[in-house]
Amino acid sequence: MCVVAWQGGDVVDGADVTGVDAEISVEIAAPLELVWDLLADLSLTPAINRETLRTVWLPPSTGWALGSTFRATNRIGEREWSVDCHVTVADRPGELAWTVLDPQTPSSTWWYRLEPGMASGTQVTHGFRHGPNVSGLRRAVEAEPARSAEIVAGRLAMLTANMGYTLGRVRELATGETIGPSGQST
Repeated sequence: MCVVAWQGGDVVDGADVTGVDAEISVEIAAPLELVWDLLADLSLTPAINRETLRTVWLPPSTGWALGSTFRATNRIGEREWSVDCHVTVADRPGELAWTVLDPQTPSSTWWYRLEPGMASGTQVTHGFRHGPNVSGLRRAVEAEPARSAEIVAGRLAMLTANMGYTLGRVRELATGETIGPSGQST
């Protein structure tokens, strides 16, 4: 299941993409704790995420705890950037969430929500919500407000495809099932 929403309509002035969000949910035939542990392992992030090159805990943080921080280095095409992320939820085995940039006025908020699925599996929802702070999406919409709907739709399509890929890789690690490049079983 994939839900993508943008409440803002066409952006004409201000390029306000705050609140743009997307979620994708998948069932993984593995216990909650195993899936949570895979998602929480920052050393795996570059292998399971198409945009992330590196993730490291920033001292004194060493793992998922409320207030911990990590740095993510990402790339889209030729553009590479690093951002500091702040853990807002670390509830094993139910949820992981973090903000990008300032936790009070984030660029974005990301989450994984886990709950019991069918049989002994795990239902995982991976989500994103754009915040009020600076971002590549906000800059793109500000630069070309007449194309705002197209720009936002394109980025949301990229995000949901990437979230599907990430959850497909986690499913593969958790179950040994072979997953194709789209995040679907092969």
